Amino acid sequence: MRTTSSRALWTIRGLQTLGLSRNIKTFSNCVEWAMTPIMIDWTSVVLLTIPAFFVQIFLHEGSHALMAWLHGMTITQFKIWPHLHTIYVNGVGRRVLFWGRVTYQSPSGERSIPSERAMRALAPFIYCLPLWIAIGGLHPWWLQLEPSQATGFMVFWTALTIDLVHGWLVCLRRDNRGDLNNGARALGIPRAITIGVGLIAAFSMLTFWGYVLGCLCRST
Repeated sequence: MRTTSSRALWTIRGLQTLGLSRNIKTFSNCVEWAMTPIMIDWTSVVLLTIPAFFVQIFLHEGSHALMAWLHGMTITQFKIWPHLHTIYVNGVGRRVLFWGRVTYQSPSGERSIPSERAMRALAPFIYCLPLWIAIGGLHPWWLQLEPSQATGFMVFWTALTIDLVHGWLVCLRRDNRGDLNNGARALGIPRAITIGVGLIAAFSMLTFWGYVLGCLCRST
């Protein structure tokens, strides 16, 4: 027993001499972190995912409708549920799945100025992005709530994140369609700049979302 203790003591001293004690402590902290119970309330995830999905569709399409209304447009269609819609490209129609849809028209039939068209196309970024930043910025507060409440915030914020990240990534579409592309085209922004901004924004949002998710998973 004494021999074993002596060997352990000399091993520790040797590691300290080599400057590895800090690495051992870091490894110990990593093991302790990995063994910490995950604080996600899965019941809240199951119950809130679908409602959060529809709330986000409402916010997305509602932002388009609100901006159109502020520009004096008449809202002719407002759907906040998944549905098939026929679109025509070069005279050929095809059925496309839309998660939501809003259409509007000017009462006078006149075309609006480019800046207004851009604002209507980019409305989800104008209204929803500040909301995403506010909820994400307040994560130190809502992570201190009960697991079910913190998970509820995370589920809604995740739905918001998915919608906005998808909105940024439409810059990669070959047909140059989507809110971001439509807004950039109305403003005359080169496609290369649109792609660069979209990719950087999407990566930044996903990185921050992953950080907050990690905080939730290991919050105590």
